[in-house]
Amino acid sequence: MKYGWQVPTNTLSWRFDDAQSGGGRVVFDYGYHVFAIAVHMLGPIEQVFSWIRESKNEKGWVRDAPANISWVHSEGTRQGSWEAMASDEMVVKSDYWSEDEWFELSGTRGFIWVNRCTGKALEMPPLVIYADGKRTEVGRMRLNGIGVLHSGTVCLIL
Repeated sequence: MKYGWQVPTNTLSWRFDDAQSGGGRVVFDYGYHVFAIAVHMLGPIEQVFSWIRESKNEKGWVRDAPANISWVHSEGTRQGSWEAMASDEMVVKSDYWSEDEWFELSGTRGFIWVNRCTGKALEMPPLVIYADGKRTEVGRMRLNGIGVLHSGTVCLIL
């Protein structure tokens, strides 16, 4: 990794070995968290559609990205989608992994953005809520990985 913290090869390599990790580095390993959030916030998933390709990183390790995944929740009117990219040359400011994630929940009266989950690619507050024509920014959360996701989830539920 060119940016973020330096991860020793022997600590990172198992994530790219399906026999050790149980599946792909992106869709399987990280995707578990994406789908856990989707199910927690929007309910069970009924059907999934996906397009997943493989690419190699600078060490030649194969990862399951790029990928586009869409799904329909059992309730019927809720849908989700996830795009996973492998952008090795992109500079992503981060105190941790040189990656970043953000997600959006859209509804009939507005949307919610949860930003800066791992990195600092987006210079935006960790949580932005747009509802009924009003934008509210929430920036007083711990800005470190799970803290943002956990704090964001709590804010969304309340």
